[in-house]
Amino acid sequence: MIVDGQGGGLGRSLIDAVAKEYPTAETVAVGTNSAATAAMVRGSKVPGATGENAISYNAGRADIIIAPLGAYFANGLMGEISASMANALCQSPAYKIAVPGADSPVTIASHRTLSASEEVRQAIGLLRQHCKG
Repeated sequence: MIVDGQGGGLGRSLIDAVAKEYPTAETVAVGTNSAATAAMVRGSKVPGATGENAISYNAGRADIIIAPLGAYFANGLMGEISASMANALCQSPAYKIAVPGADSPVTIASHRTLSASEEVRQAIGLLRQHCKG
């Protein structure tokens, strides 16, 4: 499950990278808004869903969730994440990969400032490590 909000650009980059690395993986794009979902699924074979219920429903079924760090916090992504969405993501038994992003309201002590493409590469590296284990 790949989650994104706002314009869906990060989610789209993640979908492309996951599809390249794991072409047979069952991936679903879940946007906090319809524009994000549309951007993530455009030109791909990945199904998409939008909104609070879609996040709650899919988080409970996902094996792995990749999302911007702000998606795991109520009011994250400039207020697009409700407490219910954050709760569903955090309580999911899925393995979670959080992509920090330059505009994240949370700073990770070991975090370096990376470009979006570098963050996508790191996320895919973490996914690769998890899938080998």
